[in-house]
Amino acid sequence: RDLVARLIEDNQDIWQQLLLNPFVEAMKTEGPDNETVTAGYKWYEVQDYWYCIRQVAIDIERAYSAQSLAELNNSLSDIASDSAYAFASIQVTTSPLPEGLGLNESAVLNAPATAALNQYTDFQLVVAK
Repeated sequence: RDLVARLIEDNQDIWQQLLLNPFVEAMKTEGPDNETVTAGYKWYEVQDYWYCIRQVAIDIERAYSAQSLAELNNSLSDIASDSAYAFASIQVTTSPLPEGLGLNESAVLNAPATAALNQYTDFQLVVAK
């Protein structure tokens, strides 16, 4: 068996748990007027923005620690890509409705990262160093 087939088979239960999560289920069946789902999605987008920002810091650390031109080039490419994604993310979260989510920029920029996000990106940063 190839690796992809094996990964799909080995992780099928995790995917089912994710897909059958109450929040995901609500997103599938509710319209844009469901305030709980909309608020959850907005919070997700804010956290996604913070993930992107932290990912850029990790990419910079990898560039700083590069031991070859290939590693440096890969890191610089990642910095550009992740920065562009972060830029697009902040535009979507702060642009007025209906083009964006209409969140106040101060609220987005001052929102705390979740503990899970911090743990994951802190681990990535340690590995990058």
